[in-house]
Amino acid sequence: RSAKLNHAQVIGNLRKKRLFNRSAFGRETHKFKLKSKLSLDAILSVESNHDIVLPSDYKEFLLNVGDGGAGPGYGLLPLMKSVDKATEDIADSLRIPFRYQKFYNPADEEDFHAREAEDGYWDSFLVGSMPICHEGCGYYHILILSGEAKGAVWLNGMSSDMGITPLCESFSEWYSKWLEHLDDGGNGVWWMN
Repeated sequence: RSAKLNHAQVIGNLRKKRLFNRSAFGRETHKFKLKSKLSLDAILSVESNHDIVLPSDYKEFLLNVGDGGAGPGYGLLPLMKSVDKATEDIADSLRIPFRYQKFYNPADEEDFHAREAEDGYWDSFLVGSMPICHEGCGYYHILILSGEAKGAVWLNGMSSDMGITPLCESFSEWYSKWLEHLDDGGNGVWWMN
C-alpha cells in the first residue's frame, strides 16, 4: 500500500531540481527546499495531544526528510500548520473517522444549496483528515488519518464544486508521483493529467 521513499535520494533529487527545474508549479514558493526535520518527541507529542497515529510513511518523512517545504502544489505544509488548519473549526476532527472510500461531491446532493450556509456544513466532510499542501484557489491535498482510507491522500476540490477525490493510497506514493512527473519533464501537477 505504501511506496517506499529513499530519503537520501529525495533530498539529492530536490537539490538537482532546485538548480535545473524551471517549470514546476509552485517552485517560486517552495524553491525545492525542505524545512527542518522533526524530532520523534515532537511527532509523538502531536499524536498524543490529538489522539491520533500518523501514517508511518508520513511520519518517516517528517523524521528523515523534512517538516514541510518542497512538494506538490505550493509545497508541503508543516505538521503543526496542517493540524491547526484541520482543527480550527472542529477540535477533535482528526480522530473522527473519514467516511469516504471513493469520490464524493456534496454539490451533487439534492439539498446542497439549502444546507451549504449552515455552520459546520463544509467542515463535516473533512473530519479524519488534514491538509498537507495547497495548490491555490481553495484546493488542498489532504492526508487521511482515520477511517478505512487511512494513509491515503485525497484532493479536496470542494471550493469549486469538484468534491473530494482519492489521489493515492499513501503519502509515499503521492510524493513519489510528484517527483516522477518532474523527472519526466512535467510541471509536477500529475493529478490534472
